[in-house]
Amino acid sequence: MAKKKITKKATRRVAKKASSTRNKGVVGKAREIAWKFPKNDLIFLKVETFTLAIFSVIIFILAFVERTIITALIATVAFIALYTIIAHLINKIRKAQDHYKVSKTHLHIKRVSRNKTKVKKIALKNIKKHKFDRFFLGGYVVTENERHPLFFNNLKELIAFEKHLKKHMKS
Repeated sequence: MAKKKITKKATRRVAKKASSTRNKGVVGKAREIAWKFPKNDLIFLKVETFTLAIFSVIIFILAFVERTIITALIATVAFIALYTIIAHLINKIRKAQDHYKVSKTHLHIKRVSRNKTKVKKIALKNIKKHKFDRFFLGGYVVTENERHPLFFNNLKELIAFEKHLKKHMKS
């Protein structure tokens, strides 16, 4: 059998691929999980979308009962446009963002808005209860005296955090 000759270029490619998958936020078996909420590409939260859809249907029905279908459509589109513009302006003015980082022993929460920053450090052993909503991508952890809300951008982050919490909470 002939041996295959391995070049330096192929070795570098394999080493680069292995190092690029090590600690990428919530992917893999990382010692630390970190994420920011909301991401820049997030337009509406699922809760906002759900509420906006319900209000739009109500406005459409009320406008349709009072007038014609065209005025109902105009009222609904105007409501959605107005809501979108106001929500975008509030997000630009407020500039709120949460930074989460979870290690083997602690959960670090940093809430940043335009004028102030709040930092909390919670030991995982002090967490008494936790609950997560996989549809709306949120949840909370309860310590002895306080409830800490958590927000996620996608289901992958939520599942990774939940696994990490269950693994390190009791030990």
